[in-house]
Amino acid sequence: MMKKYRKLSVLLIAAMLVGLCACGSKDDGKKGDGYKKEVDTYTKEKDEASISFEIAKELGYQEKTSDTSSLTLANQENDTSIDIVLFHENSKSSTVVREAEDYGEDHSGFEHITIGDYKGSKVFRSWGKEDSIRECEIRLVLTEPSDKNMVYAVKVNFTKGLECEDLDVKEFVDSEDFMHFLSSFKVTLEDSEEETK
Repeated sequence: MMKKYRKLSVLLIAAMLVGLCACGSKDDGKKGDGYKKEVDTYTKEKDEASISFEIAKELGYQEKTSDTSSLTLANQENDTSIDIVLFHENSKSSTVVREAEDYGEDHSGFEHITIGDYKGSKVFRSWGKEDSIRECEIRLVLTEPSDKNMVYAVKVNFTKGLECEDLDVKEFVDSEDFMHFLSSFKVTLEDSEEETK
């Protein structure tokens, strides 16, 4: 009788372990960083690449202007906008890589940044008033240099309008939602059909 209970116990434990393993494997195929909010996804093209990214719907951004390699998202309620411009340039170009001296006198807080797999730079602009930051420019390199030293990169400008006084630009660009937007950029090269990064 004891042997039957032992066998039954072993079978139950084995079944529970198999069940736990099976439940755990459901998430293995999922891609992402655990971000749970509903998003709008956009796709743009530049030369031989397709570039996609996403932004949380609840932030209230709608497409304002668009062409094949750039997009402006605007939020009418809080008078802010996000401009996205894609580049395919030499990796040493000032379009891709910028330093503090490449900006005028109205900038502050320049720093080199890493967001997920992407390296780049971030700078704030005050439009002449140091205590009133109105814009943040972020540049990210999205791919490794090709044989010809070319990379795909993106410039993102977050701007608050003159009617928007209660939003802190630094807080917003450091928020989970904006960081998710920046880390969501994916590049698919036409000849390889493989995502980079």
